[in-house]
Amino acid sequence: MQNFSVCLVHEILNKIHTDKNTFEESWLLVKANDMIDATHKALNFGMRKEDTFANTYGEIIEWKFTGIRHIGDVEIDDECSVICSFTSPKSELPLIKIRAAAASTFR
Repeated sequence: MQNFSVCLVHEILNKIHTDKNTFEESWLLVKANDMIDATHKALNFGMRKEDTFANTYGEIIEWKFTGIRHIGDVEIDDECSVICSFTSPKSELPLIKIRAAAASTFR
């Protein structure tokens, strides 16, 4: 088994105040046989975290899985390991986007 760092992106939609829509990035450490297995596990995890609920103000909030921003293998030694390092805060990283037809194959 190998270790992979994964960054998932969820869009947080406010159904009443659409100007409050935002995104959240979640970083995971995934144990998998290879990159394909890690991608499947990450996609599964991201889709399971989708949710719709009413917040404390009664507003309908939807957490919608957008995709994977980063996935890479990680070697963990006995002390510390850098999971991810970005050289430019403005870098545009591609998302592995979810399509409705393809999403059902990972559930």
